[in-house]
Amino acid sequence: MGKMGSLMLIFALAVGVLSSINEAVADFSLTAKIQRAAGKDQSRIKGLTFNSEEIELEQSSGESPTLNAHLEGQLEKRPGVILIMSKTRVKFKNPKKTKEAIRKFKIDAPVESEITKITLTAVAPTGDVEEEVLLIVFPGWKTHKVTVEKTVEAQKIADLNSRHFFGASLGISHFTYDETPPAGGASTKFSQLGATLKGFYSYRLSNTVDLGANLFFTPLGFASQLSGSAATAFGVQHATVRSLGANVRVGYAFPQVSPPWRISVMTGAYFITMFVSPGVFGFQNLMGPQMFPNIRYQLKSGDSVGGYFKFSPISTSFSVAQLSNREIAAGLSYRKKLGSSTSRRSIDFSADLSQLKIVIDGAPISTRSTSFGVGYSW
Repeated sequence: MGKMGSLMLIFALAVGVLSSINEAVADFSLTAKIQRAAGKDQSRIKGLTFNSEEIELEQSSGESPTLNAHLEGQLEKRPGVILIMSKTRVKFKNPKKTKEAIRKFKIDAPVESEITKITLTAVAPTGDVEEEVLLIVFPGWKTHKVTVEKTVEAQKIADLNSRHFFGASLGISHFTYDETPPAGGASTKFSQLGATLKGFYSYRLSNTVDLGANLFFTPLGFASQLSGSAATAFGVQHATVRSLGANVRVGYAFPQVSPPWRISVMTGAYFITMFVSPGVFGFQNLMGPQMFPNIRYQLKSGDSVGGYFKFSPISTSFSVAQLSNREIAAGLSYRKKLGSSTSRRSIDFSADLSQLKIVIDGAPISTRSTSFGVGYSW
């Protein structure tokens, strides 16, 4: 099946598991009952009442989810008396200066078993203490715990696969090449239209760091024109150029920037080479480090627009001999989201412009490439 097919199969299974679990959770009633028991001195807190014996439970999400009970009630107003639940002071909803005879509260308590014990304590300014034990009874605890564990595991699988992002595109490009002989004479000038294939893969290490790789290839060239010294020396007026390029990178997104904006800086290694037929000009195996900032803005519809600028010092080996030997590039993209709000599928439209300058064996070489593409990412 291959790695990509396996990843897609795992992702589909994870989505199916999540859907079935979510349906099960939706059908499962998250309610419990409270029972009041006497404290150490067999007494209860004077004037403490609850709105209902049946209370709602709420399950939090994340890698370590918790189940919380929502308790609402009131305490008879007595000067200076504070209420403490499990060593935490309860905050009342109405201020102390209110003329009401009761003080209302709404608190959350963690549910950790079928019967969860909570100690409530009322302390007066005189030091007098009243105490009672509140029991939260949740008969469906074991079933709920198993359901939550399955949900967490399924979410981990889905998250693992959502870290992988693939894309491919097909476009048309216009390429020009200009080379000046070191001994003087007419320069070699070349231009061509071509079909360009691009592919990329990225892996999200965290919310701020990701790894990626890009590959592009021009398999087909047409409408070419060749002039200058190379055309004269070899008696040709047409040639075909196929370009192959690749880069690997690591990116860091600034956490200080809030959605819908995302700003990141990427760095890595870049490689490009030319295949020319007939081989009367061109360069081979250029490489170097690269750095480029990237900015993206997500629209309310889920679509997004983005742009980048790249600078890469290049040479025939992976080193920075001089910054005048470089490639600079810039691009814009529009990503049209497909499916639901959580879907990663999209149709991508892109426009890219790059310019390369380098001196090889004393001959200055300059190239320019403009491309427009349409792609699909998932």
